[in-house]
Amino acid sequence: MRKTGVAILIGLLSLAASPPALAPEAANELIAAIDILKTRHMNRDRLDWSRVEAAAFESAKDAKTAADTYPVIRDIIKQLGEKHTRLFSADNVKARQTGAKVGDAVPPYFSAPESWRLAVPAALLRVPGFQGTEADDRTYVATLRRALKHYGDAGICRFVLDLRGNWGGNMYPMLNAVKSFLGAEPYGYWVLPHGDKMAWAIPDHPLENHGAANYAEPAPDLSRAWVAVLLDSETASSGEFTAMALEGLPHIKSFGGDTAGYLTANEPMALPDGAEITVSTSWATDRLGRSYREVIAPDDKEPGGQPTVDSALAWLKTQSCR
Repeated sequence: MRKTGVAILIGLLSLAASPPALAPEAANELIAAIDILKTRHMNRDRLDWSRVEAAAFESAKDAKTAADTYPVIRDIIKQLGEKHTRLFSADNVKARQTGAKVGDAVPPYFSAPESWRLAVPAALLRVPGFQGTEADDRTYVATLRRALKHYGDAGICRFVLDLRGNWGGNMYPMLNAVKSFLGAEPYGYWVLPHGDKMAWAIPDHPLENHGAANYAEPAPDLSRAWVAVLLDSETASSGEFTAMALEGLPHIKSFGGDTAGYLTANEPMALPDGAEITVSTSWATDRLGRSYREVIAPDDKEPGGQPTVDSALAWLKTQSCR
């Protein structure tokens, strides 16, 4: 009897000294997120992962569901000291994929590119941020390609490419939409933490379905056209990479303000519950190998608004069709 009582007492003391295990769903989510961040993030070597993991599991000790671990995962992301990596909830991911509301998550607002013919003569093209379904992808690209074919057939050789307010999202529909101006690949390079470079690969079909046919409208060749690119502090992420793809071309000039500075390459990685971490894995350079770590600064800095457009048009008026 005495030995049994001692054994029970020791067992109770051991239980009190160590936190209870997380619920399986929560543990699987947190383990997966930590594994992604400590193996893929470009700043992974900055953290003491044994300390980070211990603190994370202590913080999440009462978590019952995968979603309960989201605040802990976001805290680890913050510790990595880089602003572009983000965690999107499972509902958010599903809303984005389906284009329908899921729980409290609503799909991103889809805005197709727009275009106007100006009196210069020139055409103004608005290229907004993009996050949407495969159908949205096709609409986005085809809308701008049709416009570019129309203007090219009409003999327009001067364009204003408006990237102001382009918050980012998926860069590939944007690059496919403006492919007419980009000339020969590569348009830029990813630069991994150990220094290796990989050329940007831009497939000519919606990314969500690699077996899909090419976009309905072929991209007309406007690689000799003059293009004024408009930038501002709300040009971010993929909007910045679209601007970067145009850097280094002799017929391109940018106007406006410094961009937002979300200049790391993101790789989306799924978590067990369907959530997603977009992990910053590398920096990028333009086609000439020039690196951008803070912002993309325009060639011609303007206060914004109409002065930016006026300066762009003034420059375009001095350029002759070739």
